[in-house]
Amino acid sequence: MIDLKERLHEHDVLALLAYSVGAPSMEKLLQVAARYERSDSMMMVGVEEDGVLLGCIGLDLARLPKAVITHVAVHPDARGKGIGRHMLADAMQRFSLTVIGAETDASAVGFYRSCGFTVKSLGEKYPGVERFWCERGGR
Repeated sequence: MIDLKERLHEHDVLALLAYSVGAPSMEKLLQVAARYERSDSMMMVGVEEDGVLLGCIGLDLARLPKAVITHVAVHPDARGKGIGRHMLADAMQRFSLTVIGAETDASAVGFYRSCGFTVKSLGEKYPGVERFWCERGGR
């Protein structure tokens, strides 16, 4: 895993981040990058192989040993190879997390369930869009 916080404005980082941002205009991606840069508690790390960025995970670590996943993305060509699972496991270990959670949509629920997260519907937070809270650890 590599630290991406200093590389947030690079094309490959923004392009990968776009997979985890709704309606990802360049303006919106730059706003997300700026949010990470301004925050002492937010971290963006990723997986790179042969100089190619394959995945990234953003975390809010303000309440250690608990964390919230703010963004997670794996390049479509690299999906199904365990990169997302690796990033989650590394984050849990690297930051000594006891609980990690994420708000997501229906398309990502299966991934989180397969990683041992419990899933709870948050209902329709936006017109026609059901959101979910996924959490692992604790209890």
